[in-house]
Formats: sequence, C-alpha cells, structure tokens
Amino acid sequence: MGPMVLSHAACYRYGEAGKVFICAPRKSSDPKRDLAEDSGVTIIDGLSQGGLKSLKSKLQTTDLVIDAVLGTGNSRPIEEPLSSLLLCAAESREE
Repeated sequence: MGPMVLSHAACYRYGEAGKVFICAPRKSSDPKRDLAEDSGVTIIDGLSQGGLKSLKSKLQTTDLVIDAVLGTGNSRPIEEPLSSLLLCAAESREE
C-alpha cells in the first residue's frame, strides 16, 4: 500500500481526487493509510461484500487506473478474490 497510497495523496493535494481499492487484508493501524485518508483519498475495501460492485461502478467514470497490486518480482498465482478484481479492471478497458 505504501507507494500507491502516497502517490494518490500527492495527486489529491494538487487537485486530483484519488480512490484506492485495497485488495489484501491490512493491519488495523497503518500510518500510510492514515496519511492518505487525511489527504482526502477515498479508500475502498475491495475484499468487502460490495467491493467488486463498487470497483465496477468507479471504473465507469475513471480515466486512469494505476496497478500496484502485486509489486515487482511477485510470482505467486493470482487467486480469488484478487483475480476477479483484476479481471474487472482489465474488462473496463474494452468498454
């Protein structure tokens, strides 16, 4: 979450509203998340019951998606629910 949340916080500071979809469980105390929220970034739990529906809705009006889900060098298999979230983002490019 680190660099992604911080980049969204910087964008918001200069007039760009950012939204972050969290795709993995997070620690309850997360200073980077607190910084992002304090900067006005909307953070949405992609793993929640309505996470996929919310992602689909937001993608309809989004001009830019920054993928920072896996990081570099990650070679683990992509499983649910992450696979559904990534597929949703990929399919939105075709609409």
